[in-house]
Amino acid sequence: MRFEIDYVSEGESGIMKSYKQGEHNLYIRFDRNKESEQFIRNVGLDHLAF
Repeated sequence: MRFEIDYVSEGESGIMKSYKQGEHNLYIRFDRNKESEQFIRNVGLDHLAF
């Protein structure tokens, strides 16, 4: 199964991408205005795979 980029929207607040495979869509949004914390490897979600 391979997802292809279906839609990209970029503005001052961030980026949103849509990936599509058949009838399935996956949306990912990155918010530029949100401050990020220093990365510390700890128990919890740090990788997501489909």
